[in-house]
Amino acid sequence: MAKSLSVQILEDFGEIRRYINIIALRDLRPLGLGQKQAMILRCLAKNPNSSLADLSRFTMSDPAAVTRAIDSLEKSEWIVKQEHPSDRRRWVLALTPAGKKQISALDELVKNISSTMTDSLSKTELEALAKIFAKMKTPLGEITEGQTVVEED
Repeated sequence: MAKSLSVQILEDFGEIRRYINIIALRDLRPLGLGQKQAMILRCLAKNPNSSLADLSRFTMSDPAAVTRAIDSLEKSEWIVKQEHPSDRRRWVLALTPAGKKQISALDELVKNISSTMTDSLSKTELEALAKIFAKMKTPLGEITEGQTVVEED
């Protein structure tokens, strides 16, 4: 039985995702970072003073996985925990100067991966793809709202 086109698209998307992961892991290794750590650093650059719950939500990750990544980033002195400005029982995270330096390397890595992925597309194709992805994300986002991924080590 022949695959439906929608199943083929899903399988192709999965393959593209695996290629991106392989490239990202390879390029993050010299920076001393894993993917989750890189995601957290980039989230903190865009959303300073985020809490663990915020980062878990932003990265759609299990809080335990985010905690492990945070611990590692703290040991590397790329982030620091700070007391929440209005609730002393809570804490927020901030980038250190060393963490901020990593952001430029991460931004360059993202730019290189996205260029590799899209350079063969025309401007019209790229715009159409962006619209298609936006349309596809909407129902998926609605179905998964508030859910995180339970990650295995």
